[in-house]
Amino acid sequence: MGHMHNRLELTLAVLLLVISNCGRGMSSTPLPQGGSQWTLVWSDEFSGPNGSAPDSTKWGYDVGGNGWGNNELEYYTNRTQNAYVEDGNLVIQARKETYTGSDGVTRNYTSARLLTAKLFSQSYGRFEARIKIPRGQGMWPAFWMLGNNIGQVAWPKCGEIDIMENIGKEPAIIHGSLHAPGYTGGTGVSNSYTLPNGARFADDFHVFAAEWEPSVVRFYVDGTLYATDTPSSLPTGSTWVFDHPFFIILNVAVGGDWPGPPDSTTVFPQQMLVDYVRVYQPEAGWTNAAPFQAPEVRPPEEPRDVPKTFLDMTPAELAKAVPELKHLEPAENQDMLPQILQRVGADVEAFFDDFPNTTCTEHVTSVVAFAAGGMDAPVEPGSMHYDARYNYVALAQAGLAKGRLQEFRTDAKGELVQPDARHGIVTLGFVALSVHFHPDLQPDSRFRYLGREAMEKQDTYVVAFAQRPAVARQVSSVQFLSGSGIVFMQGVAWIDPASFRILRLRTDIEQPEVNVGLLKETTQIVYSEVTFKQGGKTLWLPHEVTVTGQLGKYGFSNQHRYSDYRLFNVEVEEKHDNP
Repeated sequence: MGHMHNRLELTLAVLLLVISNCGRGMSSTPLPQGGSQWTLVWSDEFSGPNGSAPDSTKWGYDVGGNGWGNNELEYYTNRTQNAYVEDGNLVIQARKETYTGSDGVTRNYTSARLLTAKLFSQSYGRFEARIKIPRGQGMWPAFWMLGNNIGQVAWPKCGEIDIMENIGKEPAIIHGSLHAPGYTGGTGVSNSYTLPNGARFADDFHVFAAEWEPSVVRFYVDGTLYATDTPSSLPTGSTWVFDHPFFIILNVAVGGDWPGPPDSTTVFPQQMLVDYVRVYQPEAGWTNAAPFQAPEVRPPEEPRDVPKTFLDMTPAELAKAVPELKHLEPAENQDMLPQILQRVGADVEAFFDDFPNTTCTEHVTSVVAFAAGGMDAPVEPGSMHYDARYNYVALAQAGLAKGRLQEFRTDAKGELVQPDARHGIVTLGFVALSVHFHPDLQPDSRFRYLGREAMEKQDTYVVAFAQRPAVARQVSSVQFLSGSGIVFMQGVAWIDPASFRILRLRTDIEQPEVNVGLLKETTQIVYSEVTFKQGGKTLWLPHEVTVTGQLGKYGFSNQHRYSDYRLFNVEVEEKHDNP
């Protein structure tokens, strides 16, 4: 999909409004420094900007969909839709989509396979990564290594060390294995570790490591040694080939001989999050190596003065920022999130694919008030009042513009209404706001399942989102006279658990633009079912919309009410001059 901008316009005709970008990123585990008997010789902390590609000086890609010797079902790409940096983690995302590569191979899944071949390889050391794996039948995440002589001797003579593999049907088990001639595939020298007390690896981050020295490979999970392999572990007559440099690989496969294909319970997209990858060497050599202890870490950086998004707030902070969540029953985990996003995404996609041209009657009441004591003082109502009625028009867009709507107002004569000072602060673009949940645009935002809440006696799932400014294709724009700006949004959606329709939606700007004066802006939409007389088509459309905000010392509140929705056809009259 091309890089397109869907501009939801918030046009201000009285006060200046420009909107800012907000980039966020942090590493959850600081980078080790010196100070122990082990030396950090290579690492990636994935501390780049949100939405950026992995560091090309450290990682390359395997690209293709040839099954990779295991009858895998994915096509590995080098796109940022499948591998990107976010909040201090590498994200490898497996997606369910029809994709044809440059080699002409078509697959129904995509993912990524990153490797350090020709960029970094090493003989012996401690190879460690902190990873949160994906979940679901058919998923096959791995952190592993291959000998850097694979181009000369091929696999399996080059050797393979699997530091961590998991198959989705075994959520509590990971495997650490060795492969070489005489012990490959299902006959490899394999070990397994099971989490206690029914825990699942996909629920949290875990540290996976292999300590490799001459004639020994030891496997660890969260610092616990669970297996040690030596030449005596090999089948009789086999050769120990682990005596030359190896490079690192991170990937998420979909399907294959071992895990089997995804089934109806598998929810996409699925993500493997990698906090860091680190490689150490013992300072005194292997003969005198002390037991591994991670070097001291440098103190974390002081937090930057950037407002938290709804996804990053504690429950108490969230309840204060979004008062509508006062009756929220918080989620215990994020297990429900992939299924919710998949079902809501399908509903939103169908909405835009089948959207007809509509018009309705709009009643707008607008108040602009002055806060005499500055931005922290209460806003004094009654400064300026506006009241108007319009025909609100939403036009479907075809082709590449699907997922966007053209929204505008006309007067009683059908003439286009241009914003001006007589209309106060003019806001529009509400019908298309659910597009943040469109499957094609979900990678542009982060999501968090907040829990369940009853809204007007209706049980709902509650999901928060925040756009990722570095990659967001859907943006909102603001205009005033000759000035304009772009804003990135966060929000909360209340979703029907039966139909997975969005019943209510709130959006807020992610960050104030203090240089210009936009301090707050909140849009709240209540949807209702609309059945059109023409053809009986039913859609969920905005019924009531409230937009509030603060611009410097001014506050504003717009109330929009919609009624009498109708379908219509756009007619184009062609005129030809006689020759």
